[in-house]
Amino acid sequence: MGAMQGSEGKAGRGVEIEVRDLTCWFGGRGEEHAALDGLDLALPRGRVTAVVGPSGAGKSTLLRVIAGLSRPDRGDVLFDGRSVLGLAPEKRRLGVVFQSYALFPHLSVADNVAFAPRVRGAGGGAARRATAEILEKLEIAGLAGRYPHQLSGGERQRVALARALAADPRALLLDEPLAALDARLRLALRDELAGRLRAAGLTAVYVTHDQEEAMALGHRVAVLRAGRLEQVGGAEELYRSPATPFVATFFGEASFVPVAWDPEARRLTGPLGTLAVDPATAARYDGVRSGRLMLRPEAFRLAGEGTHLRGRVREALFLGGRRRLLVEVEGIDAPLKVDLPPVPPVAAGDLVLLEVDLAATALLPDSNIGTVENVDTNSTPSSED
Repeated sequence: MGAMQGSEGKAGRGVEIEVRDLTCWFGGRGEEHAALDGLDLALPRGRVTAVVGPSGAGKSTLLRVIAGLSRPDRGDVLFDGRSVLGLAPEKRRLGVVFQSYALFPHLSVADNVAFAPRVRGAGGGAARRATAEILEKLEIAGLAGRYPHQLSGGERQRVALARALAADPRALLLDEPLAALDARLRLALRDELAGRLRAAGLTAVYVTHDQEEAMALGHRVAVLRAGRLEQVGGAEELYRSPATPFVATFFGEASFVPVAWDPEARRLTGPLGTLAVDPATAARYDGVRSGRLMLRPEAFRLAGEGTHLRGRVREALFLGGRRRLLVEVEGIDAPLKVDLPPVPPVAAGDLVLLEVDLAATALLPDSNIGTVENVDTNSTPSSED
């Protein structure tokens, strides 16, 4: 099944969720620190919102507060405009899928899935019918009599999703549901899960530390950092027009070049030289006078004399369909990350002349420029996230 980014899916159903000024304090190293710090975020009805960020950003804490498993120190959680802080978790009618799947080891697959509708008050017959229907829909009816220890990781993931859907929830909350799987299975199930969520048409909050997973599954992506919202929007918007260097580096790799911007003349000046900017690109630089030009590795191409950049290759790595270069350019502190086709070959020590596709850049103001952290996108998610 294909990824759901850009797909409208079914008409939205379920509940609209909103968190306002959400703050949660936890003790740490002898002092309190905020796991969530005044977070405001709207989660539209019938859409999948992927929540990403490094370990400790507050992703799982947000999910637990929405589910009613943790209570905030300040702020509110609203379902369709009404506060649910006074509602117990079982009264919120949410389906939750955890990283560990949390299946009951002493119950069969059928009984695990039937547990949810029974908790909601369904009779035995109704629970069995709901279980049979959802097992058939997820193509795991043949597993009904098995127990969790007899299932593979992918099968347990499907059973956990079936249990979450069986009670007809108003929204789905998914906390790193693929993190425990190996890379090959994770990729296959990511695409399958995207299709399942699209077919369900429910409000869903999908927590992950994996950017590609967020882009594949989320209609919208919310980037958290230290308990605060850095930016929310479509995946392509976050990649092409990040609001901060943190978002730029979390959603892919980037180099940053100091520039001055003249909006009247539509000219950039700096280590790249003086460059004329077309009106469409200039509109994306609106409101910025000087700052850092974000350059994605794919924004470069080899060119001839009189081009934008002249640099010396420090490293050259062959990566199959592309060649990754680190290029040292006078006037730019750090080597530029440059992706070029593997042919013609380029080696360390070569002099290269590069042209920049300005349509693939973003201009970030100086007020947003600080130390851009190195984000470990392959790190194991923190249980205190």
